[in-house]
Amino acid sequence: MCTQAVIPGGVSVPMLTAEMCEDALMDFDGLRVYKSALGTGSMTVLDKSQDPIAVVARIASFFK
Repeated sequence: MCTQAVIPGGVSVPMLTAEMCEDALMDFDGLRVYKSALGTGSMTVLDKSQDPIAVVARIASFFK
């Protein structure tokens, strides 16, 4: 499975690209560099079969 993006701390935190994840430390301080956070710690990984725009639309619909 090839990862294309990660939502590191629940759907209310910014998404990281696969390239960002290669160097990111997945802790509270390490994710500040990427303006993201661990939040609830429920990590979501998007593989190449998923459309990130559709994922964001689904998340927005949930919060609506």
